Amino acid sequence: RYQRRVRGYKVQYIGSIYTLDVKTPQQEEYSKHIVTHADVKAGNQVLSPMPGMLLTVAVKVGDTVVPGQELAVVEAMKMQNMIRAEREGIVKAIPYKPGTEVPNDAVLIEFQ
Repeated sequence: RYQRRVRGYKVQYIGSIYTLDVKTPQQEEYSKHIVTHADVKAGNQVLSPMPGMLLTVAVKVGDTVVPGQELAVVEAMKMQNMIRAEREGIVKAIPYKPGTEVPNDAVLIEFQ
């Protein structure tokens, strides 16, 4: 059995579940230069990937989100970056309001 995800597949084989990320050769090369964040509270928080202006928040407290769903848009240097859910969850808190400047690694969305 398999399930399509935003960046690959989730595969179930003989009772075990595997998450497979599918990348082009160019994406793989670029990913070597990206600094990853430590696992923050087992993935219960969505962090701002850069300092900028929080333009929109597409969810509200209590909403259930699914992988790939738009959560927010952060603008930096006139580039809009859509933040999508990496996993399923229920929104617990949204510390910043749209129109607010957010620093790098600011918690944008917190899940239960």
